[in-house]
Amino acid sequence: MVKINKKIEFRGLNPDKSLEDHINKQLEKIEAFLQNKREPISIDVVLERHPDHAHDSASMRISVPMYETMIDIVAHREGPDLYDCINEVCAIAHRDLMQAKQRLVDMRKVGKE
Repeated sequence: MVKINKKIEFRGLNPDKSLEDHINKQLEKIEAFLQNKREPISIDVVLERHPDHAHDSASMRISVPMYETMIDIVAHREGPDLYDCINEVCAIAHRDLMQAKQRLVDMRKVGKE
């Protein structure tokens, strides 16, 4: 089993167990995708309440070694509902991870032909 270093940071709002549980549930698909990858894998999530306007934001950075390359995925969303922002950020990060892996696989195939 691969060890994933996960960090959730709350800025401008108090740590909330329900938000943390929601993030962990949304990250299950990403963590399943990363189970066969090499370590070190890190996932950093930042939830931020903006003092100047009504929108909150969710940001995620995933760093994972794939083949001989270190992949960095960054996703960010703002909106009035923090739960929706979390859902969108996780979906974007998962899609970008899959695309990055496919690009690397394609490059390896071209290099071997």
